[in-house]
Amino acid sequence: MLPPGQKGEVRVGGPHMMTGYRNQPGETAQTIRDGFIYTGDIGYLDEDGFLFLIDRKKDVVFVKGFNVFPREVEEAIHTHQSVGMVGVVGVPDARTGGERLVAFVVPRAGEKLAAAEISAHCAPRLVSYQRPTEVRVVGQLPVTSAQKLDRMALRRAACGEQQLVTG
Repeated sequence: MLPPGQKGEVRVGGPHMMTGYRNQPGETAQTIRDGFIYTGDIGYLDEDGFLFLIDRKKDVVFVKGFNVFPREVEEAIHTHQSVGMVGVVGVPDARTGGERLVAFVVPRAGEKLAAAEISAHCAPRLVSYQRPTEVRVVGQLPVTSAQKLDRMALRRAACGEQQLVTG
């Protein structure tokens, strides 16, 4: 168990746990270790023991040696009054050998946004390595069949492999 406020992967255990994935021993071994299910969620406990989930482990971006949680960046961008939706992903950065952040922003209905406006909005709210190196204003974000943000499609768009509707 980590001290209050320290982020880590959420693990669960108890008699209600699954015993494994059917016919997938490799996936089972990755997920169930030492009597716990490793959920893939990143979270922390507060002083009162309440759990706060902040992101998915597979979505963490490694920028200049730092772990960046896209959800934290998205929440900072979303505080801009003209932002309707936002999605942030990491893409390879040949210059640093790590990753860099690309933000896709959808303006609220009837609003106009410029990429530079979002960059300026991020400056006082995020430390330098958390700030997107690129902001793209788009008309809509891709979603999965479950209506969740499709981060794989955003990564493909950030790498130039897929087009999104522009704003």
